[in-house]
Amino acid sequence: MWLFLFLFFLTLFFLILLFSINLGSQKIVANYPKSKVLSLVVAKPVLIDAIIQYAGIVFQNEGLTKNVKWQFSNYNQKHLKSGAYYIGSENTGYITIYIRKLDMFEEIIQTVLHEMTHHWQYMQDKKNYDRNYNRYNRKLGYYDNPYEIEARKIAGEKWKLCLNYLIERRILEYK
Repeated sequence: MWLFLFLFFLTLFFLILLFSINLGSQKIVANYPKSKVLSLVVAKPVLIDAIIQYAGIVFQNEGLTKNVKWQFSNYNQKHLKSGAYYIGSENTGYITIYIRKLDMFEEIIQTVLHEMTHHWQYMQDKKNYDRNYNRYNRKLGYYDNPYEIEARKIAGEKWKLCLNYLIERRILEYK
């Protein structure tokens, strides 16, 4: 009898635990509806400018974004992902963004945040950034370059928060 009651309450406990976990995951799905399509509400340049402004918030440095210049460069290589490269100079960071498809918002957000991380890195050590970056590339390769590791980490951690930022400002919306 005691064993039956123990097993009954143990089963009940696990059912309640399982039910509460499912409710929690439904909240996450509600924030990112899979049945709806994310679409751009504003012009493309406004999207990129907003991501750059968000990077200023991430790095707690609003002034970081004031001298960033960027340009789109389209290419139609279907096998390539979107990408970008960063060139820092004494007063300006210049980002060229290669966009394969504009509706790949996760990729665009991560790409711009990645390049803004390089701008932030450059601004932290203007004298040595280029030399150190190139030295790490030669010694460790692109993927294991500490600057690239940090840029991938920050972009990967912050892109969903940036997506929320863009949705709250009605730059992107679910339709």
